[in-house]
Amino acid sequence: MKTNSLHPEIQRFKKYVSERPELKKMVRKRETTLQQLFEEWYEAGEVVYEEKQERETAEFSSWIEKALDRMASLDTNKWNSYVAECQSVLETIQLMLADFVDHRKDDKAPFSQSERSDLD
Repeated sequence: MKTNSLHPEIQRFKKYVSERPELKKMVRKRETTLQQLFEEWYEAGEVVYEEKQERETAEFSSWIEKALDRMASLDTNKWNSYVAECQSVLETIQLMLADFVDHRKDDKAPFSQSERSDLD
């Protein structure tokens, strides 16, 4: 008889975890511990994480449906006008910055040599 054989519940839990790599990932990422998983598995059975996975899948698919609905309802002419308006604003800002840099280059540095001689 083996002295280091595991309790049958532990063996079943070990098999349960080995069949579900997402649980191993959760433990490795420290989102949960094996102790927490075991307690939940022992109290609620194997259904807990399968239901959670189904719920997450349903939430993701509903999010995808919402995104697709919004994309379908986009008025391309409206968005094209927004993009054109933004582009013209950016061009105006770019021109203003270029003018500012040009004026800055043309200006003399404060207290240049000629101004210092006037102060003496």
